[in-house]
Amino acid sequence: MKNYLFSIRRIVFGFFLLFIVFFVRGQVYGPITFGSGSLPTDWTNDSSWTFSTSNASSGYTTPSASGSGNATIINGASNTQYLTSANIDFSSFKSGILKFGVVKSSASFTKDLVVSVDINNAGTYTAFTSTVSNATITTSWSLITLNLGTVIDSKSQVKIRFNTVGSGSGTPNIRIDDVTLYGTAANSSYASVTAGLGTEPATLSSLINTQASSSLNFDFLVTDDANTTNGNDSLPTLISQIVIAQGAGNDIAEGCERKFKELFVDRRQRIY
Repeated sequence: MKNYLFSIRRIVFGFFLLFIVFFVRGQVYGPITFGSGSLPTDWTNDSSWTFSTSNASSGYTTPSASGSGNATIINGASNTQYLTSANIDFSSFKSGILKFGVVKSSASFTKDLVVSVDINNAGTYTAFTSTVSNATITTSWSLITLNLGTVIDSKSQVKIRFNTVGSGSGTPNIRIDDVTLYGTAANSSYASVTAGLGTEPATLSSLINTQASSSLNFDFLVTDDANTTNGNDSLPTLISQIVIAQGAGNDIAEGCERKFKELFVDRRQRIY
């Protein structure tokens, strides 16, 4: 558990408004590495999708190339041969980003790769569809990033499906690896904001003092994963913005701008 102490000293104001907005970003699912050259737990595949430890992934990060097994399909496979993920619980997240590694064995592989998403166990795979052009798939491993937008926001049942489309024949193939889904939690339910020694109120979304008077000492403490009774989400709490707005009252004391530049301080330090 981490504590972050922020301190503002000798500030005179007519209206003081401090907003703190929390966003938590992290890896929600994966990476699925096909590590032993086999079908991952709860995934399904049609027969043309096979698994191998040959031509192991390499050369990309976030997620890092696992360098182990991968899923592969040949150029001559039917366009209705699917590789489908396990159900993914995205109910606490939004703004899905899907990443995976891909490579083709040679320029003789002629088909495109289609990625589609199903939500709410509908079985239609129409919530999101993206075609990765054959022209963007090379004979060296590369990372594909797909922005899913809002389609899977707060959905408890999400599945991702892969298949190839187009005309092709023979045994040239493509391989995929390290399938990973990222998301953003709109609010960290496990972070807390605590007021300092003054009487300022504290909530997760804002700290507000509307008194037309001086605040010689204004402190607040942000505690990551503070609400331990509800569990630990294991994701970092990011403070995306602190907005200090002056009302129509007294001017902010001289030197305040200088202090604001030093606002983000280590908890072992103070601003005087």
